[in-house]
Amino acid sequence: MSVFLNLSNHSSRQWSNKQRAEAEKYGKIVDIRFPPVPADISAEEVKKIAKRTFEVICQYDCSVVMLQGEFTLTYHLVNLLKQAGIRVVAACSDRQATEQVDEDGNSIKCSQFTFVQFREY
Repeated sequence: MSVFLNLSNHSSRQWSNKQRAEAEKYGKIVDIRFPPVPADISAEEVKKIAKRTFEVICQYDCSVVMLQGEFTLTYHLVNLLKQAGIRVVAACSDRQATEQVDEDGNSIKCSQFTFVQFREY
């Protein structure tokens, strides 16, 4: 069975019914946590993380990978996956934000995201 690989820090268990249904059109959803990328590592070290992560992804029969995370690692992974002929998407959502000020003058911002579609890289 084909797999919709969710490579992000957003567990599919927390997705809306609509997002889960769209993902399941591609196959069984499998979550893989996006690897941490320390801010102080070099570009070469990021490329090494990308290569190791790509090798993990290749262990699955992926019809598509939803890839969202740290920008430079995402860039390298998108390139590796596309070169391998693996479709790569990002989740696109509408964001509704509200902002309130509490009695101490602190600003409290709340965002609600509504899934719209997967968009291909």
